[in-house]
Amino acid sequence: MGKTTRSHPVSLYVIRGATDYCGFKFGRIRQKGFDLQSNTAWYETTIEKMPEGLTGKNFSEIQKRLQGCFMDDITVHWLRQTKKGVLMCDLQVDPQKAAQ
Repeated sequence: MGKTTRSHPVSLYVIRGATDYCGFKFGRIRQKGFDLQSNTAWYETTIEKMPEGLTGKNFSEIQKRLQGCFMDDITVHWLRQTKKGVLMCDLQVDPQKAAQ
C-alpha cells in the first residue's frame, strides 16, 4: 500500500529531543489521532529509558518529571504499564495552548 503521510503540529524530532535532554528515551511514537480544525494531535509511545532515580517511583512522579520536559503545548496524559512490563504514555500536542 505505502506509507501514510500524517500531519504533525510539532515535529517528532522536537518531542524526542526534549525527552532525550531530560534523560528519557522514547521508542516508536505512534499517532493515534489528529484534529485538523484545532491542529491538535494525540500520540502513544513507549518509554524505553528513564533518568536515574525514577525507577520504582509511582506513575504520578514519573508523569510529573516527564511533563517537565515539555512546554505548554505538549501534555502527558496517561502513563501505564503493559502486561509485559513496558511503560507507555499518551501525549497530546496542542500548539494553541502555548499561544494563550
